[in-house]
Amino acid sequence: MRTLGVMTALLVVLGLCLPSYGEILVYKASQAGTSYDEVSAGVWEVTKDRSTTYVVLDVNATTGALTQSELIEYGRDSEGKFVETETPSLELVQATQANNKVTWIIEATQGEPNEGSIVTLIGVARNTRISSTLTAEIPSKLSGVGVEDMTNAGLRSIELSTVSAKLASSWTVKANGAGQDFDSTVDFIVTYFTTRGYTNRSDM
Repeated sequence: MRTLGVMTALLVVLGLCLPSYGEILVYKASQAGTSYDEVSAGVWEVTKDRSTTYVVLDVNATTGALTQSELIEYGRDSEGKFVETETPSLELVQATQANNKVTWIIEATQGEPNEGSIVTLIGVARNTRISSTLTAEIPSKLSGVGVEDMTNAGLRSIELSTVSAKLASSWTVKANGAGQDFDSTVDFIVTYFTTRGYTNRSDM
């Protein structure tokens, strides 16, 4: 599962494979979920799980234009330590309130509207350092909820989760340094894990 009174809102839909022209932001997101899986008619199994993901965004913080994004999930399962990338479907809303505070609403979706998952994250933009010389009006923290509802072979699976994300300051500063771009930032983070014994399942 991947998952993000308003007076004015700007909705920007993700575009892919475009050159970096805005700020590159790296967030570390933690998700805690409870899954309800129907194992047979009327019989359900309840499990809890956690996941940690880095979210890399190429976004113009002033206009809210989002051009690229990547999820980098890492962890350990029965097959060992892994790192895996995925390109999500994201929407970003910048909502300006009467007091001129700007709230970011990031929504990640997967699957069909009536069968899939949605994660919504919300955070207030504040002046934040993103490189050795630059600051930008961005959220340093985001929080929200996720819902997944799927059916497989007539059996239903539902997952409810809470999600929190915090700006990874050191990696964001590095990403906006000289000679860096969106792709090199994603590669750097993946390499950080593979050199520490994590298997890159994106290559499988």
